[in-house]
Amino acid sequence: MCLFVGKKTRFSFSVIHFHLGFPPDMPPLGEIESQMDVVPPRWKEVEAVVRKAKASSAPGPNGVPYRVYKNAPGVLRFLWKLFKVVWHKQSIPTAWCRAGGVLIPKEKESVRIDQFRMISLLNVEGKIFFSIVAKRLVQYLEKNGLIDTTVQKAGIPGFAGCIEHTSVIWHQIQTAKQEGRELHVVFLDLANAFGSVPHSLIWSACEYFRVPVEIVNIMKEYFKILDCV
Repeated sequence: MCLFVGKKTRFSFSVIHFHLGFPPDMPPLGEIESQMDVVPPRWKEVEAVVRKAKASSAPGPNGVPYRVYKNAPGVLRFLWKLFKVVWHKQSIPTAWCRAGGVLIPKEKESVRIDQFRMISLLNVEGKIFFSIVAKRLVQYLEKNGLIDTTVQKAGIPGFAGCIEHTSVIWHQIQTAKQEGRELHVVFLDLANAFGSVPHSLIWSACEYFRVPVEIVNIMKEYFKILDCV
């Protein structure tokens, strides 16, 4: 672990567009024992996502909050039927792929654009739909042992990855103080970390891990028309 405390340093890397795939010496994937669920979203899955969602979450461009679907089961059931149509047609509504950009100041009296952090607010209908897709994908990877949870913890249900990482850093700092040792702390912040991942790499990963084509097609359709307003 390498940690550094000091002035902020920004590194800029030129973006090179090329096909990214797995190296030829990548070991072949073992037998898949548990296939991924590819049936249309079930009612209980939709209910579970809405129940877990925070009613206070900010809505997307259409202004419809989770509260509508929490308090109107009939409306939610209609949305569920729409989910099944979308799943069968493998065609994502444009409204589900549009996000409203909101600028949040990073510091007091922010005036320059680089002093703001942009967050994207998606319409909740699409968030509900893709939450089901994401949960199924994680379950598929976990059941087949395709995620090494000794390394990858953050973002995996049941693993307090962020808390563990913070605890490790805190322990190292305290140990260094007690033993009078020097400790260098480096915080690496990648600009647009998620948005800069080449889509070709995502599709290569899906192919390697044998993600069903039905799921991949839905994901590709989403990325193809994703837009921020």
